[in-house]
Amino acid sequence: MQILRPLAHGPIARLWLGQSLATIGEQLYRIAYAWLLAGMIGSGTGFALALECVAVLLVALAAGGFAARCSPRGSMIGADLARAALALLPIVATAGHRLSVPALLVPSVALVAMRPLFDPALQASLPCLARDRQILVGANALMDATARIGRLVGPSVAGVLAAVLPTVGLMGVTSACFVASALAVHSLDPRLAPTRADAGGTPWRALGQGWRAVRAQAGFWFFLCAGGVINGLWSVAMWLALPLALRQVPSHVAGRDGLALVSFVVAAYGAGNLLSNLVTGSRCVQRPVRWIFSGQAVIAIGFILLGALSGHVTSRPAFVALTAAAGLAGMGAPLSDIPMATLRQSLFARQDIASVFRLKMIFDWSGMLIANLLAPLALRYAGASTLIVACGTGIGLVPLIGVLAPRLRAASVAWSVSAPRPLPRSREAALPAVHALGHRPGPPSS
Repeated sequence: MQILRPLAHGPIARLWLGQSLATIGEQLYRIAYAWLLAGMIGSGTGFALALECVAVLLVALAAGGFAARCSPRGSMIGADLARAALALLPIVATAGHRLSVPALLVPSVALVAMRPLFDPALQASLPCLARDRQILVGANALMDATARIGRLVGPSVAGVLAAVLPTVGLMGVTSACFVASALAVHSLDPRLAPTRADAGGTPWRALGQGWRAVRAQAGFWFFLCAGGVINGLWSVAMWLALPLALRQVPSHVAGRDGLALVSFVVAAYGAGNLLSNLVTGSRCVQRPVRWIFSGQAVIAIGFILLGALSGHVTSRPAFVALTAAAGLAGMGAPLSDIPMATLRQSLFARQDIASVFRLKMIFDWSGMLIANLLAPLALRYAGASTLIVACGTGIGLVPLIGVLAPRLRAASVAWSVSAPRPLPRSREAALPAVHALGHRPGPPSS
């Protein structure tokens, strides 16, 4: 299978293993955090999630200048170790009988804010480790699979550990997982030299580099805007409305601890993620835009069903149907994310990848900020289940608009590929590489 080919390369295999452990730990933390916070402040959890978005945006805006002075390895190790320490703070607060909303919120916001340091460095590193486009597709699928494995294994582990550990104890496991990830990245020292991912030493010059690179690719702006909309609606549906909806499930279905119910639904979503990842990562994606839109449509259908069913979970068969809907929603993300990652890394030169990805993060988290600020207001007029349906409907409108946009249809043909080819290593080499991808005007090809 193409997705397994990069595992023959030791550096990619070690990086993947470390990322798998980190994402499992992160899921343990997110489930524990969402459950504790929803129990403390209810629908106000939306404002807490919005605060996380603000922190990510601020770090993303400021991280470009810092990244220009650090190697990808240094950025990733530093972010992992910081996250390991932050994950322990709620445990310390609990031991001192001082667990409160601020004691949960402050370290959680800081932990999420490390992502603009880690994720762009990881994206810029993959083309350095991959030799050609085929291996890069497999490597992207593997790294995408880490999030899917985390959503499958993490909630399953959380459901088991909830019977023997207090909820806050899951955060200690998270800390150990981040330490393991830092050790895996450290082993890649000879492979991850600085790539000058960001131009200049100021945040604005670094963002300007990404801005100019995206402007050169007609149609790519749509995907940045679409990412903000989809990620905003997804975060509200998954981490705010879903836990609130499942808190209303009768105890004879949910069991003594409703946290286990949330864990199993999220695990079903992760199972759909992983299954779809294995299929998508083993295919040669020749028309990436079609795959991207198809994945977004599947996500929309899954969330509409998830919302419709979450308000009627009164028996075990209804719960099985709910988990099936979650699995369907999960199948859409890899169909969209893997082709998008490979397209982004193929269109842009290596030194532009981190800047473009950081620009993507700004759009994504801006969408999440706006959606989570509006979500508590929406919950005043609609129930949690209705809000999930509304989020799914909004996600479904994105690919519909994209299909109807003439300029994007032309770009989708231009971005089609038919064979493996070397990746652009510098900005000077990017233009020929883009032409090799078929980036030229003309009629649609068969």
